[in-house]
Amino acid sequence: MIELATSIASHERACSRSSEVSLPAGSFCAERAAITRAASDLVHAKDISTIATLDPADKMNPLWPCEVCQSWLSKLKQQNEDIAVLAFASTDCKQFAVRLNEKLVDPPAMPPSPNEALTGSPLPDLVELAEGTTDFPWDCKEVVYVDGAWNFLHGGHQRILKEAKARGSHVLVGVHSDQTLSDVFGSQSHEDFATRLGRILQNRHVSFVLKDAPWKVSKDLIDILCVKKVVSGSVSKAADGGKVVDEEDQLQDIYRIPIDLGIFEIIESPDSITEESHARSTSKSLESRPAPC
Repeated sequence: MIELATSIASHERACSRSSEVSLPAGSFCAERAAITRAASDLVHAKDISTIATLDPADKMNPLWPCEVCQSWLSKLKQQNEDIAVLAFASTDCKQFAVRLNEKLVDPPAMPPSPNEALTGSPLPDLVELAEGTTDFPWDCKEVVYVDGAWNFLHGGHQRILKEAKARGSHVLVGVHSDQTLSDVFGSQSHEDFATRLGRILQNRHVSFVLKDAPWKVSKDLIDILCVKKVVSGSVSKAADGGKVVDEEDQLQDIYRIPIDLGIFEIIESPDSITEESHARSTSKSLESRPAPC
């Protein structure tokens, strides 16, 4: 019996497993069985990252796909050239080899766990998963980070979150504490932290939230939470909160580290709406309502 797992790129821990089936007309290899199962689950070829083989009896490891299975894989690679084949040396799965386009390649480096990246850091404990998310940032492939106060979650905010999701596999949203916003703006936030946090966690583009996020993006934050890209709107979070600032200087100050690392991107804001303008508009609308009889 041979077991095989297909690893799905968008959910790195998900896999399908199959056993080789002996038929009168010949064996239906585990590789093909797993590919067939993935197809029946409507998994597209572009979403398959790795096909791994293992003999649980540990008599044939490392085990590579047969010629027929290689033919199947060649058809899949017409849609995804990056499908790798992984063969384990033994059932303890501690050693393995990887082939990509019939050539042996170095095994991928595993992202560091938060404890290995920086022992004692408070950041991992501040991460909260949104509903439907099962992995933490350090388990994911392409984490995009975006931060802010997120008062009212107006149209500009929602556009940035949507664009952030289009740039990676998962979106990590930093939500600043009431104290941080008070220190930066010199006044209380329009909405309290619990309200802002709850609304962000309900947004469909958000994978997880970093509570009490620091105002400036640090190297530790990027390394520990395995952030691959940092984005901001062209209307900075300082201007969004009503602070009169030089936008370029503000971005350089807050995002200097990701800028230097070449992982920072500005997303064009759809309009000039800000938290402050939204608050003023809402206040005027309430004042213009007729008084109850």
